Amino acid sequence: MDETQWDGPGGLPTPGVQVAYFPDHILALGALLSYAHPGVEFGFITSVDLEKGTAFVRYWSVSGPKELRTKANSERTPLANLWPRLSKPQSVIDDLLVELEGDK
Repeated sequence: MDETQWDGPGGLPTPGVQVAYFPDHILALGALLSYAHPGVEFGFITSVDLEKGTAFVRYWSVSGPKELRTKANSERTPLANLWPRLSKPQSVIDDLLVELEGDK
């Protein structure tokens, strides 16, 4: 993981940070990487496991501007495939984190 890509405390990924997920086949494009690539997915981190180099991410649904892809759980994603990227107002993320915490 390139810790310099993160803007959380101590330069590490933290819950609430918005991200773009680049699958391995897109990362292989190297200099041709683009957030506009149709395979890039956007979401936000709900928790991090630095020992395993992964984060749990809630991804946005393509069917609605404020809908999550799944209501049931976050998805484990390698940190190496995540890059900080704002895709929604941060207030939307903050509200969803509070709502998701209340659902536990």
